Amino acid sequence: PFEPTKGIHLSSHILRGDPSLLCLRVASKAAFGLGPHPSTRLALRALVQLSQENKIDAANPQKLLDLGAGTGILSFCARKLGWAETLGFEVEGRAASDFQGLAAANRLADGSRLEIADLRSISIWPEADTVVANLDPQILCTVLPGLMAKPRIRHFVLSGFQSAQ
Repeated sequence: PFEPTKGIHLSSHILRGDPSLLCLRVASKAAFGLGPHPSTRLALRALVQLSQENKIDAANPQKLLDLGAGTGILSFCARKLGWAETLGFEVEGRAASDFQGLAAANRLADGSRLEIADLRSISIWPEADTVVANLDPQILCTVLPGLMAKPRIRHFVLSGFQSAQ
């Protein structure tokens, strides 16, 4: 198993043991990342903190947009952390099968969706409470003004920046 941040375990097989751990089953041969990249780890850490500080759970259902979703690791961890619904956006069409496979393997298909789209072509953003974006800063800077205009979005988790950016 791989632990990208404290309390979250990613593994290619079902883990049993400590019920306080968030365990996510991942494919061993996915087209995109499975959590070890530093920007993904930072985003996961921020989602854990956000879910705890804001008591995001079934009693307080919230929707999350995942920009640059890839395999859906951030979307699925968000679901396990308490977000009721996630909508991921990814430009690479080959990510769709990985996303769908991980959703099914973790019994998260209901409430987890992925749209294949270039983020820069989206003019009307769906409503959400939280946005997580782990992507190139140039793309982020292009889409951020439209997202910031949405009054319902209260939380932004932004990752993917290099130290020189």
